[in-house]
Amino acid sequence: YFYAGADLNVDLCTNPDLVATDEEVNWGTAIWFWTTSTGSTGTTCKEYVEAGSFGGTVKTINGGLECPAAASHFGSVVGRLNDYCIAANVLSVD
Repeated sequence: YFYAGADLNVDLCTNPDLVATDEEVNWGTAIWFWTTSTGSTGTTCKEYVEAGSFGGTVKTINGGLECPAAASHFGSVVGRLNDYCIAANVLSVD
């Protein structure tokens, strides 16, 4: 929250609920994470999307729990991939 808030000029450390209650802050933090956070991969979600790697975005967000899938998270992986395929089909994404 400190770094996102600093980049967005919002004190999220004192007012963390703004992420849930202020639409502009909500979207701002989401875009901030998407374009800056590399997690354990060293690559942002934005970079993975540009490279065509949905799995890479999941790994940046969730770490090694899903890519490769730990046995306890296998159902989550299958569900997430199914949701992705449905959305991609609706949006005509190959």
